[in-house]
Amino acid sequence: MMEWLEIRNIDVSSLTNLFQSSFAITPEEKQLSISGKNWGEVDLNGNTLAFLVGSKQAFEVSLADVAQTQLQGKNDVLLEFHVDDTAGANEKDSLMEISFHIPNSNTQFVGDENRPSAQVFRDKIMSMADVGSGVEEAVVTYEGIHILTPRGRYSVELHLSFLRLQGQANDFKIQYSSVVRLFLLPKVLFLLHFYDSSILAIL
Repeated sequence: MMEWLEIRNIDVSSLTNLFQSSFAITPEEKQLSISGKNWGEVDLNGNTLAFLVGSKQAFEVSLADVAQTQLQGKNDVLLEFHVDDTAGANEKDSLMEISFHIPNSNTQFVGDENRPSAQVFRDKIMSMADVGSGVEEAVVTYEGIHILTPRGRYSVELHLSFLRLQGQANDFKIQYSSVVRLFLLPKVLFLLHFYDSSILAIL
């Protein structure tokens, strides 16, 4: 499926005729929601999350760009996205994070006492966004690596296209294309080495 945005009204009929005559395809015109409402339903299809207000789509995001998911409180799920600051000066805006409030009364992601609706939603996102375990097998895993930024002890999984830092409270997915360099820093007082991954293209 391909999408075109900001097509002038006067060009719709000629483009429709072109697709019908050349490809035997009738393009579908989709009306977007511009009401400004921030409540609605989520449509998860493939690796795309679409937010619907009524029957109209308000926005959609690619789950392949999700770097981390966090459960905040009992009812909120935070999605953090990869940030590519190598895109150049023309890219002035980028989506950093988005938060969803999933009440326990939600009928789309039904939970229970031990697993609230927000957790059900987060688990679904993790399974579709390649931020959960088991989606792609790790090539190698290093356990108990001390990292300065983000601070903590992490399991470092090296996958074919990304690396994952798994800690007690956080789970980060970092694309190899975003890494500028890594530093191995000796810790004088301890027989430990710290890795500083703050020098990334995702600052």
